[in-house]
Amino acid sequence: MGSDLATVPFAKEPLLLAFPAAHPLAHQPNLRLRDLKDEAWIAYRAKHSLINAAATRLCRDAGFEPKRAHLCWETTVIMALVAAGMGIAMVPGGAQSFALRGITLREVPDAPPLELVLAYRADITNPAVEPAVRLLSDLAAREDELLLT
Repeated sequence: MGSDLATVPFAKEPLLLAFPAAHPLAHQPNLRLRDLKDEAWIAYRAKHSLINAAATRLCRDAGFEPKRAHLCWETTVIMALVAAGMGIAMVPGGAQSFALRGITLREVPDAPPLELVLAYRADITNPAVEPAVRLLSDLAAREDELLLT
């Protein structure tokens, strides 16, 4: 990040795989990423998506390139396409809060959690910034509560 930005990490959340509920791999024990090499993937359209970058890196580490069949701007649309059986997706842990019927979510095997950070201009004088930074710093100090599920 630029030197004019400051960051405060405040939470971590897991990466999840979203499957259509009837997908043969949705409940497979000992699922490995390489088991997904022939699947159609639904991904984020954003050019600099953190989730896409993580999915690509993890899939490459497993020996394959994800086959992106559909690109979407929002997680809710991705989840709807998964529920409709259009493919599988990698989504942030927060997607659990609006999981649709017809979807099975599983943690990505061997994937480190995503670190969520507050980024703000270091030279800002807004009086709301200092309390927000203090609150998030306090949350981050309680590591046992950092993992969002």
